[in-house]
Order: sequence, then C-alpha cells, then structure tokens
Amino acid sequence: MVVILNSKNKKRRERRDLLRLQLLRIFELLADAGVISDSTNGALERDTLALGALFLEYVDLTRMLLEAENDKEVEILKDMRAHFSAMIANLIQCVP
Repeated sequence: MVVILNSKNKKRRERRDLLRLQLLRIFELLADAGVISDSTNGALERDTLALGALFLEYVDLTRMLLEAENDKEVEILKDMRAHFSAMIANLIQCVP
C-alpha cells in the first residue's frame, strides 16, 4: 500500500513540476516579447507601471520553491531554474 501511495505521489509531483515548467516557459516568452511590459494586459499596475501583486506573488513563490529544491539536481528543476532566470532577465529588460 505504501509503495502504491509513493508511486502516486511521485507521479503527482512530476505532473506538477511539468506544469510549473510550462508556465515558466510561457511567462519567459511573454516577457521576451514585451507583453508583460504593456500596462493594458494586467501584469503592470496602470498608475505606477509596477508589476502587479499577483504576478509578484507568483515570481516570489516560484523563487522560494526553486530555493527550497536547490540541493536536488533533478533535470526538470534545472530546466525550471534556467527558464525562471531567463524570465527574470527579460523582466528586468522590458519593465520600466
């Protein structure tokens, strides 16, 4: 029974990590294309042109997840780190 639960938990974890990776890739591409720097799409506050609270929370929680998993060298986590770093670099370049 424990083996079955561990296998299910591992599959669930892998699915979650794949979804996180896909989301990071999407945000990286959006930042690269300058979509996030457009104040009409909701990522930036209209009056201050600062990143919105929801998007900042996503970035912060993703950073915390990657820091918590820092000691693990799983391939998908390496991909997540690479795409997260690229997304942040793109944000720095495109957000006023």
